[in-house]
Amino acid sequence: TPNQPSDELNVMSRCLEVVQIWMGRNRLQLNPTKTEWLYVPASRVVQNIPSLAMGGEILPPIDRAHKLSVLLDSQLSLEKQVGAVARGAFAQLCLVRQLRPYLDRDALRTVTHVLVTSCLDCNALYMGLPHAPFLDYPSVGQLIQKLKENNIQPIFAVTKKVYNTYEKLSKMIPKSAVGELQENSNNIIQLIQRAYDDLSSKIILEHSSVPSSIKISYDSFCLNQVHTKNQPIGECDNVKIKDKITFQVQITATSCVENLTLTLQPLGFTDFTTVHIHSRCNCECDEELPNKSDCNGQGNINCGICRCNAGYVGKNCDCKTGGKTRKELEKSCRKDNSSVICSGLGDCVCGQCICHTTADSQKHIYGAFCECDNMNCELYNDEVCGGKIRGTCDCGKCKCDPKYDGTACQCLASTEKCQNDNGNVCSLRGQCQCNTCKCNGNYQPPFCKECPGCTSPCDRHISCVECLAFGTGPFEKNCSDSCSNITVVNKIRPKSTVCKEKDSQNCWISYTMFQNDGEEHYSITFNPKRECPQPPNIAAIVGGTIAGVALIGLLLLLAWRLVAELIDRREYQRFEKEKSKAKWNEADNPLFKSATTTVVNPRFNGQ
Repeated sequence: TPNQPSDELNVMSRCLEVVQIWMGRNRLQLNPTKTEWLYVPASRVVQNIPSLAMGGEILPPIDRAHKLSVLLDSQLSLEKQVGAVARGAFAQLCLVRQLRPYLDRDALRTVTHVLVTSCLDCNALYMGLPHAPFLDYPSVGQLIQKLKENNIQPIFAVTKKVYNTYEKLSKMIPKSAVGELQENSNNIIQLIQRAYDDLSSKIILEHSSVPSSIKISYDSFCLNQVHTKNQPIGECDNVKIKDKITFQVQITATSCVENLTLTLQPLGFTDFTTVHIHSRCNCECDEELPNKSDCNGQGNINCGICRCNAGYVGKNCDCKTGGKTRKELEKSCRKDNSSVICSGLGDCVCGQCICHTTADSQKHIYGAFCECDNMNCELYNDEVCGGKIRGTCDCGKCKCDPKYDGTACQCLASTEKCQNDNGNVCSLRGQCQCNTCKCNGNYQPPFCKECPGCTSPCDRHISCVECLAFGTGPFEKNCSDSCSNITVVNKIRPKSTVCKEKDSQNCWISYTMFQNDGEEHYSITFNPKRECPQPPNIAAIVGGTIAGVALIGLLLLLAWRLVAELIDRREYQRFEKEKSKAKWNEADNPLFKSATTTVVNPRFNGQ
């Protein structure tokens, strides 16, 4: 109340603590000289209002504000606040406007509403307002409820910046998926496909809301022996088409319940099961009626239930155990040692499965273990096995009328549409499946006539052509047996293959081949004149060889003589060059003796 402002002050103190933490993380500090807080009580005088503390700074209350942006909303309808947010988010709204060509009016209105709502939730604090104005802004719980009501499985394709936030949101929303979107959104198709595969392979079984007096638990029997028990929901992963999983639901009433109805429905599917609950609130169990005919004369009725004598079991004590226990009898009602009795679609009575009936009069459950029905088959034209005219469903497989064929009786059994001009099915080179030829090898539909990728048959059958046309070659002695798949004709067929190959005698044979229906069956026409090479001239060859050898010898001799001449000339030129460069000094011959001898007399004085 205005006279007791403690509640508002506590809220304001907590808000200031959060603001202080945020400022500390962002390395900000409060400036107390520019910080004010305004308290508006019912009376006009501020009395006994304590101060607030923030980061060691005291913030006293004031009765008038210097700089304060106020939106007065007397009706408390948030219309003015929404208008202010819209003006402040003008740039974001312009971006939303760019989506107009891709969204209808309702979708565009929803996107705009979400933008403004997010701004209100993140940027405004509304104290004392009634709860009604905020009903348009759903919480996560309300979002989950609406998704369940409309059977929607959301896929969030978000950028890396907000991926962690949406991943946490996806964990809170059952049957939802989140994927990281690239900047150019190139992976949007792969992202949706992967998310769809993950969602479609996960089966979650839930029930509608029930009173607290009803306790429901689920036992899930999934693939690969994965079992969970006593869970609040039934859940199995990695479930593919035609995989069989089982959920056992245990419903317990802790108090008397009358005429209660609930539904069991797998998320993402339109099918559901309605369960009607009625508990017997008053039961006269004290009176025991012995040997009533309702108990087959083998038990007493106690509290409306047969209490069977030893050696008898069953609802009406009509099953003689023969010394077997109840578990031993139930074992014969489990297929392949499964833990599920009668496939969950029947009751085990005296060791035999009694299958349940369904609300659909056309659906019939049958089989030794209630594993079969007449509705769980492939659809064609939105009808099981194409309708009664085409076939019937028998334990998951379509049994087609003789006129039809295929897994869903979608095909005509007749092969008329697969016959070629000769009346042969798929040209004897394939099988007719569902009125379409499935050709062998590289042969192409519609009648397996053409084979663009096949190699030429010319070189494979040249020996047979030589044998059939000229009676020579490797198959000369057993031509009819070895070449029974080839027939000689006189007229060239259209689209025949033109061939020219060498035979065993090194002659060229020209012929054409036309492939008949079937594998490696051909009709051929050939040119009776072979192109054989002329026999060699022995004399010319010998004479030419001798002349060639002589010519080669002569050329070698001339070459040798030319090389020798060149060498001699080179040596002579070098000799002349060295001779011209030589210089001789003059000297007496040491062996020469002159004829005149002069003797000097030392005593001769010239007189």
